[in-house]
Amino acid sequence: MPYTPPSAEDVKAILSNKTAIKDNIDDFIADAEAVVSQIEGVGDDLKQRISKYLAAHFVSFPYPIIRDSYAIGGNSVTNYSRGQHGMMLDYTPYGQTAKMMDTSGTLARMEAKAKEEAKQKTAKIMAFG
Repeated sequence: MPYTPPSAEDVKAILSNKTAIKDNIDDFIADAEAVVSQIEGVGDDLKQRISKYLAAHFVSFPYPIIRDSYAIGGNSVTNYSRGQHGMMLDYTPYGQTAKMMDTSGTLARMEAKAKEEAKQKTAKIMAFG
C-alpha cells in the first residue's frame, strides 16, 4: 500500500490534550510530511505512523503538558509538567514516540545535527558577548 499522510482525525485521536487542538491541524501534518519525506529505509505504513506522531508533536508544541498518573496508598496522584525548550523531539511524548519509531535513525540524526548547530551558535554569541 503506498504511503499516504495521516488525516487530521488520525492525529487528533492520539492527542491527550483535546482542548489544545488547533483548527489548522492540516498545516502541522504538512510540516510532518516535509520531515518524513526525508526518511529512507522504512516501510510506508511506518512512515504514516511516524508522520502522525510528528504532526501531534507539532500540534502540541505550545502545550507540552505531560501527564503522569499513579496511585499511592489508595490515593490517585496526577502530575502535570512541561518540557523545556531545546529538547526538540524529546519536548513532547509524541516527538519521543516518532523518534523511537524511526528505525532508520533519521529523526535522531536530524535532531543531533540541529542541537549541535544551536550549540555552536550559542558559543559564537557568548564569544562576542
